[in-house]
This record gives sequence, C-alpha cells and structure tokens, in this order.
Amino acid sequence: MTLIPWPKGKTLLWDATCVDTYASCHLNCSSIAPGSAANEAEIRKINKYKSMQNDYIFIPVGVETSGTIRKKANSFLHSLGGKLIQATGEKHSTSFVLQRVSIAVQRGNATSMLATHQKSHGLDEIYSFLFK
Repeated sequence: MTLIPWPKGKTLLWDATCVDTYASCHLNCSSIAPGSAANEAEIRKINKYKSMQNDYIFIPVGVETSGTIRKKANSFLHSLGGKLIQATGEKHSTSFVLQRVSIAVQRGNATSMLATHQKSHGLDEIYSFLFK
C-alpha cells in the first residue's frame, strides 16, 4: 500500500507473486505462451481484491521463476521507477527497480533449488587439494 495517493487521489495497493513457470500445474499453459502462469496468478489476485477496487487502485505484480514479468507488472514497475526519478533525480531508478525484482527472483530460485538437495561434503577434499 502506498502512502502517497496515486491518480484520482486513490491509494495504490499492489500484491506481488512469483509463480513457478515449470510447476506441473502450469506446464500446459506455460509451454504454449510465455508469461501465462504469471497471467493466471494476476487474474487470481484481481479476483481476490475485487471488492476493494472502488476505493483503491489495485495492481497485481505477476512474475515467473523464468524471469517473465507480465505487462501490468512491467508497466507498474516502470511507472514506479518514473516516480522515483522525479523524487530523487536518479535517472537510473527504473533500471534499479527492475534489477531488484530480477535479483529477488534469482535468490528465490537459488533457495528453492538448494532446498531440494542434501548437503554433500564429498567435494571438500577436491577443493582442499586444488587450493593448497
């Protein structure tokens, strides 16, 4: 929720979600059209907040683990970057916002992948041998 009113004096609400592009429940649609899993997530978010749309501006931010950012999310992030440029004078603000989203997705992917593997100490000997 933003503290500063957006267009029409309404408060902006935004809800971000990152869906797994390659999850079995998304494979049918994501194998045909890029961003379709995030699009479905955005539709679910819109329906979730439907009752609040008269009083607030709501923007779903749908991102996929493959890095795809949906149109509404991309438009919002560029708008947010533009407002940051106006407020701070930093002309790279939009790039910084998009980079932060990309880094968050990459960190989430790395965490998910590491959580599926058991810790192995089998290669420790190789590293100690190579770097003596």
